[in-house]
Amino acid sequence: MIPAEHESTEISAGLSLTVDLAAVAENYRIICQHLAKGATSAAVVKADSYGLGMEECSRTFHQAGCRFFFVTSLDEALAFRKTQKDWPVATLHGLGGLRNIHDISAYYQNNIIPCLNSLEEVRLWHAAAKQTGQRLPALLHVDTGMSRLGLPPEEFSQFKEHRGDFSGIAFLYVISHLACADEPDNPVTEDQYKKFCAIKEALPDIPGCLANSAGVFYDPKLHFDMVRPGAALYGLQLSPRQPEMQPCLYLTAPVLQLRNLNKGDPVGYGSTWRVKKNNSLIATIPAGYAQGYLRCLGNKGRVYVHGKECPVVGRVSMDLVTIDVTEVADRIKCGDRVEILGKNRRADAVAAEAGTIGYEILTSLGKIRPRLYLR
Repeated sequence: MIPAEHESTEISAGLSLTVDLAAVAENYRIICQHLAKGATSAAVVKADSYGLGMEECSRTFHQAGCRFFFVTSLDEALAFRKTQKDWPVATLHGLGGLRNIHDISAYYQNNIIPCLNSLEEVRLWHAAAKQTGQRLPALLHVDTGMSRLGLPPEEFSQFKEHRGDFSGIAFLYVISHLACADEPDNPVTEDQYKKFCAIKEALPDIPGCLANSAGVFYDPKLHFDMVRPGAALYGLQLSPRQPEMQPCLYLTAPVLQLRNLNKGDPVGYGSTWRVKKNNSLIATIPAGYAQGYLRCLGNKGRVYVHGKECPVVGRVSMDLVTIDVTEVADRIKCGDRVEILGKNRRADAVAAEAGTIGYEILTSLGKIRPRLYLR
């Protein structure tokens, strides 16, 4: 449940999502404490800060000392600019597939920094710089083995050869992305590190940025000049080498109804679960896949009620979940709140039950409104 010191009468009568901004700030500090000498930490606030709220989390990171931010797209960057007018923000998707010099004007007009992911984007951004008569900032993304975004080796070779042709671009960082840093013994990370070192050797005047959340705790040699954590900032555990991060999200729901059932009675759509013993107590709460509680958690999810772990029984409906609360039958009543996510139910544990990753859990639940922010 929500820590006692954070309980509030503002809590929603229904499904309630509470974000602990003090925990968000503490996670940023934990990352900074593990940085190599001279390195700084940006903050990835894409996908509405992984569902926790980009405006509130960005402000929290800035107060904790963060001075560089990453989002996914132009739309996210424009949303960021509505409240954070001057803080540096870069788009990981580069120019977003735009191929016309007029279409990309929103980037430089709003001081948005693209991660240039191809030689074509480098040329287009340089053309925009010439047209505006300004030297435009950008990040250069070079692929080191992810095969997703970034200049592939042949394009990087061309870039090195013709770098003098792109004097209109002020390259703030050269970046790449780690594919397997959450697996301590995977040789891919060492291979990517060596490739990035070669890139930095070719571009010694441009600061480097390689490590994601898992990379921060993999090895300090991956830190270079700046790291860009995302998931760890929001309490997810990415690697066995990572210290425990603070849980940031609390999702609770009230008990709508309680009913006593006997052995063999069906529960939920399809009657996929039947009561195991007589005089069982089943509670219904207002949560479901419409709110981001994944349908696959039916018959295998867990929640906490009065300090006891209770199983989800029956299918997850669009906006209702049924749980077996027989173990707390002597204490539970309608209106009592059930912990779906919190200190007892971390996002990573819920993800393991669902056969997915904590990223999906946070971003799925982030659609819930209203939110309560604990400062």
